[in-house]
Amino acid sequence: MRLHLALGKPHAQSWRIGVAVVDDDPNYRLLLRRSLDQSKEFHCVACYADGEEAIDALPSTAAQAVLLDIRMPRMSGIFCARRLKQLLPALTIIMVTVVPELDLLQESLLAGAEGLLDKAASDTNYCEAIRYALAGGMPLAKTIIARLTSTPVTSNCSLSSLPALNERESAVMECIKRGLSNKLIAAELGWSIHIVAYEVRRIFSKLRVVNRAEAVSRSQSYLLTNTVQQERVSVL
Repeated sequence: MRLHLALGKPHAQSWRIGVAVVDDDPNYRLLLRRSLDQSKEFHCVACYADGEEAIDALPSTAAQAVLLDIRMPRMSGIFCARRLKQLLPALTIIMVTVVPELDLLQESLLAGAEGLLDKAASDTNYCEAIRYALAGGMPLAKTIIARLTSTPVTSNCSLSSLPALNERESAVMECIKRGLSNKLIAAELGWSIHIVAYEVRRIFSKLRVVNRAEAVSRSQSYLLTNTVQQERVSVL
């Protein structure tokens, strides 16, 4: 049974930003819905119990953002995020979860998530996180930042094992090194800001970092390591 709940009076809420909720826990869906509807700038336009329902019905709503659970029956939040990004490239996706394995966090970012929030954290401000993500930022819970950085990459061997940045990611990385914002990068490269945000997330995931300063530092170390290794190979 589809759980597509149109909530509130449309005329009273037309000026507020629409947000959808996708979570298999009915109590958590209610918590998020209340949090959104009590705010002055957001309102919940729909709630879904799983990813299949969201993919089927969310595109017909006025949602500009979605709070999406990573772990759900029938369809994972990661697969759902990937499909929603194909259907709605401009949709802002924020994953909510009880901190899972590192690979699931990285997969979420690669699938198109603009942020990762901890369901177990009592101090999570969902509206602030959505606002930050819509402005081009990446809201991350403290517990998730700790998880993402729990396996530091410091040795040359570890650096060499990182996946290489492709041409598009390298172009964005050069702009990041110059201190450009996503908006300025989009203007310089002639891309949409959503494409730039996606490439930035891929860079963060590949380099195992959570902010631009770390990305710049690690990319410099990565470049130096590869240069040294290439010189060694040519000598051998």
